[in-house]
Amino acid sequence: MLPVSQPFVAATFHEPWSASAWDSLRLFSLHLVAIGGSGALARTALAPLERIKILLQVESISNTPPLQRYGSFHHAIWRINQREGFNAYFRGNGANVLRLLPDTAIKFALYDQFKVMFAPPDGRPLGLTGKLAAGSATGVIKCLASYPLELARTRLAADTSSMGQARLYRGIAHCMSHTWRHEGTRGLYKGMVASTAAVVPYLAISFTTYDELQSRLPNDRGTRATWWYGLTKLGSGAAAGLLASTVVYPVDTVRRQMQVMHSCAELCLLSNTMQCGADDLHLRCSGMDWL
Repeated sequence: MLPVSQPFVAATFHEPWSASAWDSLRLFSLHLVAIGGSGALARTALAPLERIKILLQVESISNTPPLQRYGSFHHAIWRINQREGFNAYFRGNGANVLRLLPDTAIKFALYDQFKVMFAPPDGRPLGLTGKLAAGSATGVIKCLASYPLELARTRLAADTSSMGQARLYRGIAHCMSHTWRHEGTRGLYKGMVASTAAVVPYLAISFTTYDELQSRLPNDRGTRATWWYGLTKLGSGAAAGLLASTVVYPVDTVRRQMQVMHSCAELCLLSNTMQCGADDLHLRCSGMDWL
């Protein structure tokens, strides 16, 4: 009697957890270098425009004499170099670039996990609602982790000390330590509620607008192979981001003003060209600093 042949069973190989962790670390390092390097270049290139935007947002609550205010974009772009020097265009950019580290790390570590968490249980692809929930949760955590750097960036950028004049903050570390000593931990998170409140509408508008614009484009293979298809996707993303930023801009202005509220008072006290009364300082530095 011939022996019954046994079914062939393929041996399964389980990769050691250390090798998997090493591959994940290498992938994270590549993401950090690629995204961080390109992001740092992009933020540095746009730093002068970002600083002018912050200056125009917070000028209305400062006690700077009207003749010393910039007032408009055209006025600021020329007078900053004359009054503060060329390097002043990049005040606060260092803190803005440093924010890339926690932002990239949190997005890499948590965004995919949130997408799995909010995925439909029947296996269907993640819809717009799930993407919005995953993006919002990631955005809120990113805001909490990097907010002290964001506050330092705003305060450094809002400093309009002219050349040869002493500045309130010598750098990022001095700004954060000074804020913590004089205003406590709450001072490092002024305006945080407004920041997190803007995350959901920003993502909702940007996702919805981008998906709507993409749905109007032809999706056949020939169209996707054309040279202009990538530019169209880029334009759709830029249009979605522009619309979302415009809608939440009032909230962003409130956030910036709350971030510099106490530092504006200190600048008033230290500057010889500004006269501030005690009542005015009290109104500016107390109250709703968490909004």
